[in-house]
Amino acid sequence: MRMALMAIAVVVATGLVACGGDEQTAPLTMEQRILRASDLPGSKPDPVEVRLTADNLDEFAGWDAQEAEIPRDKLAKAGFVSAIHDTRFLPKEPGGAHTRDAPHVRVIVLRFRSEDGAATGAKLVYAKGLEPCPGQCLVQNEEFEVDGVPGATGYRRYLTAERAKQAKATGGPDEPFDSYTIGFTDGPFAYAVDGFAPPSKISKKQIQEIAQTVYDRVKGAPPAGK
Repeated sequence: MRMALMAIAVVVATGLVACGGDEQTAPLTMEQRILRASDLPGSKPDPVEVRLTADNLDEFAGWDAQEAEIPRDKLAKAGFVSAIHDTRFLPKEPGGAHTRDAPHVRVIVLRFRSEDGAATGAKLVYAKGLEPCPGQCLVQNEEFEVDGVPGATGYRRYLTAERAKQAKATGGPDEPFDSYTIGFTDGPFAYAVDGFAPPSKISKKQIQEIAQTVYDRVKGAPPAGK
């Protein structure tokens, strides 16, 4: 009887692990944390905004991205380790070619030495995104609440057709657009999910769903490698 009870206990314990009761979340590399094809069905890798990686602040500062303009001393103080970003687009027709006016979604991931560092880094990225664009710029910003992702923040940047005409006359951006950015942290990682497209071709709801998908996939996953 004792042997039978022990056997049952082993089976029950094994079942709990198989169901995730005691199972640890597997580590993920930086490449495994960016946008996957399954996160945005029908999308393709952007051939223009290609994937960028940075294993130190010098490499990060060389990116052609607004986040790269964050002062290096602030990122260093936060404990910057590495970064990656990747962009995918939705072609007008399934499998179609890349076009500038297609909806695009980018995910940027910054790794820090600690959770506090990631929180600081996320605030730096968020603040950078809300900065007024230089020159005679008529781009508008507005913040919004994000549902489903703990502690997430969101903002919209957009340029209406009417304002684009005014901007063109003053040398500013002259193509109307709409964009949504959602930022969140998980452990020592700070994430930003950006969606941008011509007006009415992308929505806050769509980017919130993508951010939720990414968060659910990476949540609690420790770093893989150094």
